Amino acid sequence: MESRDKMDAIRSEIFDKISEYYAEKEKCEEFIPGKTNLQYAGAVYDHNEVNAMMGAILDGWFGLSKNAMEFERRLAEYLGVAEVVLTNSGSSANLLAVSALTARQLGDRRLKKGDEIITSASGFPNTLNPIIQNGLIPVFVDCKLGNYNIDLDMVETAITDKTRGIVFAHTLGNPVDMDRVMAIAKKYDLFVIEDTCDALGTQLGGRMAGSFGTASTYSFYVAHHITMGEGGAIATNDRNLARIIRSFRDWGRACVCSPCKMFIDPNYNCPARFNPNSKFLTDKLSNEAVDAYDRRYTYIELGYNLKPIEFQAAMGVEQLKRLPDLIAARKENFRKFYEYFKRYENYFMLPEWDSENADISWFGFPLTIKEGAPFKRIEIVEYLKDKMIETRLLFAGNYLRQPAYEDMECRIAGEIKNADTVMNNTFFFGLYKGITDEKLRYIFSTLDEYFESKK
Repeated sequence: MESRDKMDAIRSEIFDKISEYYAEKEKCEEFIPGKTNLQYAGAVYDHNEVNAMMGAILDGWFGLSKNAMEFERRLAEYLGVAEVVLTNSGSSANLLAVSALTARQLGDRRLKKGDEIITSASGFPNTLNPIIQNGLIPVFVDCKLGNYNIDLDMVETAITDKTRGIVFAHTLGNPVDMDRVMAIAKKYDLFVIEDTCDALGTQLGGRMAGSFGTASTYSFYVAHHITMGEGGAIATNDRNLARIIRSFRDWGRACVCSPCKMFIDPNYNCPARFNPNSKFLTDKLSNEAVDAYDRRYTYIELGYNLKPIEFQAAMGVEQLKRLPDLIAARKENFRKFYEYFKRYENYFMLPEWDSENADISWFGFPLTIKEGAPFKRIEIVEYLKDKMIETRLLFAGNYLRQPAYEDMECRIAGEIKNADTVMNNTFFFGLYKGITDEKLRYIFSTLDEYFESKK
């Protein structure tokens, strides 16, 4: 007991020192205009997250455990969905969401090689890649300028008897019209995957983006609304699909219970592991069931290992507590960018959104340079970079122009022209809470100087 008390005292001292360190660190942080790199995105955290991670490390169980279960539960409650499955990245979440729809457990409904999936010609590669990686055929439709989302006017005309699903992102947090998407999906019996990596907290008609489709995906990379450093998640209202996703995430094994008491107590003896009634395994020679094989080493899908680790989940639990404040800061920064750029509408197409139904948790502030503007994108982006102000292009622009996709099997439905405009003329500013009013003033004064020089 004396040794246990000493360990607890040392543990408490570690937490106190971490808190002390971050209090001092905050005093040392200084922004020097033109000298300090003004990042477009970054993590917002303090001693609360670090102490939570340290606590998980000191607990000595690095695999998914109580923090992961708590994070999944809290995020599911926040999104208003039945299940959340934690992953090691948003890209892995996309891969798992598509892969799970190919599961043999879905029977005749499962996706098969050669099935067509409609997607936007513009976006982030890992929205598209899982379609190709699973032997499915992407069918490209154009994006819309202004909101940069998939052009729903083109979706229904792209559907054939081979079409099995729609996969798209809510670009920079701006939601796709999900009532319209789900009406199309219901009419043609299609799967819908919402890539919500940039849109955590966005609402449409009072309902969370990501809660409409078959499944939705999230990223907790350092640039996103909340972070675990890396990390991601899949949300779904289909509990059977959630079990399939867990199987694909965990090597394809049959043991996919969640929550599992083994995560809390390594000495727990699960009664289902050696179940003599298990029909998962058969002897291919005799077609008879193999008796009582360990369920944790019974594999029912061609899976992966795409789990995060426990101390990432511990950070995520603390980050979720910050989410309302982080979203509010993004909304306010978006408002200030919009107010500023209204005076330069002769140069730029400003972002467009459904102001009546959408409550947007913005990821970035997109701008498209209009034809006739007295500068090119590369010029203004390079100017800002030289002034230590980061911007980003809108991801891959037009996938069809990227070298990685030169030889892919695909179908192009209709004219793809807006995606080319995005590739040539669109960029965005970050909006995260770390972009303070002081930094905004520097951004806007720097832009004023640039635009004055173009008169």
